[in-house]
Amino acid sequence: MKHSAWGIALSCVLVAGCGGGSSDNNTAPAKPVVVPAAPAFADCYERTPGVKFTTTDKYTHVIVQEMFEGVMAYADVYLRENGTRLAAVYNAFDGKVFTPLGLTQHNEAGVYEDKYVYSKEAALVLNKVPGQAIVSHYTETVTRANSLTTEVKAVSDEFTFAGFETITVAGRIFANTCKITGASDVQGQLAVGWMAKGFGWIRTEEQSATGTLVAGTRNEIVAIITAP
Repeated sequence: MKHSAWGIALSCVLVAGCGGGSSDNNTAPAKPVVVPAAPAFADCYERTPGVKFTTTDKYTHVIVQEMFEGVMAYADVYLRENGTRLAAVYNAFDGKVFTPLGLTQHNEAGVYEDKYVYSKEAALVLNKVPGQAIVSHYTETVTRANSLTTEVKAVSDEFTFAGFETITVAGRIFANTCKITGASDVQGQLAVGWMAKGFGWIRTEEQSATGTLVAGTRNEIVAIITAP
């Protein structure tokens, strides 16, 4: 699943209840009624630094903040079982716009090998609604450290925000996750993923045309190490 993103702004509603017309001074005032805020797509793209978990593929994921191309960014860092860095995916997020910035890939020793930088057109305003299809066109500049070469590619991403779902992974219930669907590399299959506030992707899988899980394709959180 590619690293594109969209969302909806979150608004909270607080409704205060008030007592009836009784003149009895001993009657306790009604407690304020808090109406839960409607789920928002934008929430799913918020990252919480310090979150750390492992997934089915045995990688450890850590969310940090670090510099990328001169910008202080959120980074989803992937670590191998030996603790070396495999990759880091960078983005900027202000609650209204999610901007995929790029990613880095690292060799077995954790040494930087490749860098992908996305053009500003990758930025997406977080105003999407359930059922909406999103198409994004931008360029990525790929720099390979070993060969000292640079290549610019045109990229087109197309996804659908299928809606909000509550799912359980690693024994934790994640309410209002954002379900994203997109084309699979395998004909006749659909790529499906769920993102949760603070964590990012918590489950990805491939499904058949009838919505059945394709065996062996599910990758999800299996253990949460820290969740500030």
